[in-house]
Amino acid sequence: MSSLVSQSRRTVKQFVRHHETIIWLVLIVGVAAYLRFWGLAFQSYWYDELFSAHISNPAHSYKTVVDMTLADVHPPVYQLMMWLSYQAFGYTEWAGRLPSAIVGVLAIPVIYLLGRDLFNIRTGLYAAALAVPNYYLLYFAQEARSYAFLYFLSSLSFL
Repeated sequence: MSSLVSQSRRTVKQFVRHHETIIWLVLIVGVAAYLRFWGLAFQSYWYDELFSAHISNPAHSYKTVVDMTLADVHPPVYQLMMWLSYQAFGYTEWAGRLPSAIVGVLAIPVIYLLGRDLFNIRTGLYAAALAVPNYYLLYFAQEARSYAFLYFLSSLSFL
C-alpha cells in the first residue's frame, strides 16, 4: 500500500514538473479572469459607454450596426461583438462589458507568448503575472469601449 502511495506521489511530482509552465499560466489566467469579471456591472455606463451601447443596441439589425459604425471612427468589429453579446445575454451593462472582459483575459496569454518569444519562458510568466493587476488593463477590460480590444490586437500583432 505504501509503495502505491509513493508511486502516485512520484507520478504527481513528475506531472507537475513536466507541466509546470502550463500550470502557472492557467493560474495566472484564472486570477486575471476573476479580476476582470468581478464587479463588471457595479457601475452604470458613462457617456462614451452609452454611445457604444446605443450603436450596438440589440434592436438594431446587423446592417444598421455596421452602417452606424462605418460612419464613425470606432472599429466595427468591436461594436458587432457588443451587439452579439447583447443578443445573447440581454441589453445590460454586464453584457455590454463582456466582450472587453473576455478580450482582457485573452491578452494575458498573448503577453506570456511575447515574453517567451522575446526572452524566455520565465520572463513570459513574469510579464503575464505583472499584467494581471495592471490598473489600466483592468480598467479597460471592464469598460464597454474598444480599448481592451485594441490592446489585445496590438499585442497579438507583435507575435
